[in-house]
Amino acid sequence: MIPLAKSPDPATSKPSLLAAIYLVTLSFAGFDDYLSVQIAYDLPDTDKLWNLALSATQQNLHKPDFATLQTVILLLVAPSQDLLMPDYSTKWSLVGTMVTISQTLGLQFDASHWKVTPAETELRKRLSWIVEMIDVWHAAALGRSCLIREDDWLVPEPQLADFSDQERQTTMPKHFIHMYKLTMILRQVLITLL
Repeated sequence: MIPLAKSPDPATSKPSLLAAIYLVTLSFAGFDDYLSVQIAYDLPDTDKLWNLALSATQQNLHKPDFATLQTVILLLVAPSQDLLMPDYSTKWSLVGTMVTISQTLGLQFDASHWKVTPAETELRKRLSWIVEMIDVWHAAALGRSCLIREDDWLVPEPQLADFSDQERQTTMPKHFIHMYKLTMILRQVLITLL
């Protein structure tokens, strides 16, 4: 979701964010010619990556920033360490942490009229949408109520105009908007059933 020009720089990014990125992307390394050979001989320890990202994130909870939130998001979408016995309690507590960090950063508000840069406004909207979707899908998967109340989240839903011209030349914005709309339908179903 973050444009390529704004991708994290390994030299300056927080170790927790980099560990979470590596954790998520590790399952795709086998599709790269170079990396598939590298991991055949020296596979990174996913438990260590998970623990590094999680412990560093917990240390930053007193003063969270966008990198802290992105780390939690990546941990929530990362493949489970044990597919036969997923740790649902940790995931659900991470959803709560994600929502708390989001509200601490003010992502429940529409920042389009704030005195922040357009890049930050764009990042805030995208993170807000992603947080909403992760909350709903984890609530559905775990049989819980959503932690975010619809009337407390004041960010308008995504539109094609929220994406750059370069992004609109791909199918990503349309797929993202459809996924968001599907998520909001699921939220209504959860509200009705729970």
